[in-house]
Amino acid sequence: MHRLRHGLFPSPRPSRRFADGFLRFSSSMATSTTSASTIASSFLAKCRSIGPQTRTQILDANQLQLFSLALHRNNIYSNTPALSNAAPPPGGTPIPPGYHLIYFTPAFLESELGVDGTDASYNPDAPFTRRMWAGGEVQWPRTKEGKLNLLRVGQEVRETTTFLSAEPKVIRKTGEEMIVVGLEKVFENEDGVAVVDRR
Repeated sequence: MHRLRHGLFPSPRPSRRFADGFLRFSSSMATSTTSASTIASSFLAKCRSIGPQTRTQILDANQLQLFSLALHRNNIYSNTPALSNAAPPPGGTPIPPGYHLIYFTPAFLESELGVDGTDASYNPDAPFTRRMWAGGEVQWPRTKEGKLNLLRVGQEVRETTTFLSAEPKVIRKTGEEMIVVGLEKVFENEDGVAVVDRR
């Protein structure tokens, strides 16, 4: 079973401010007096003390329509009407596999994002704040009757995020440290678990 893993590398440190007012960042990895193992343990302990994080959202048809058009897909399914210059899909339309990723986006100001533009709320302490997507799996569990419990337009869905692991690793080629964070996102509607997304 593969897990979608979040590799967290040290962030580049500002090396100096130039006359033009811009900061230049060093291209080398930052060194830290605190080991990756200590930071990983501290991060996981903090996440576990907070516990699973839960958010709810109504799955919006407009967001689904715009995402599908951005992917140059004029139909959500082959038997559905064209989306271009049309009304959004009606309530009850099944959300295609993988499209759950367009929902539950973080609501932050740009100034609150990490240097790399990501949501910094899931980052271990510096210098391990730069992210890398490194694998995972998505499951669509079946009900007791053997049917898929599909997410649908208009449903109120609950997303629960749980941190599973934070492991220090060393990059073989460079000898630099990183932290691999494993997390699980469970999406539930009124019929129970619809999607399990492990990263």
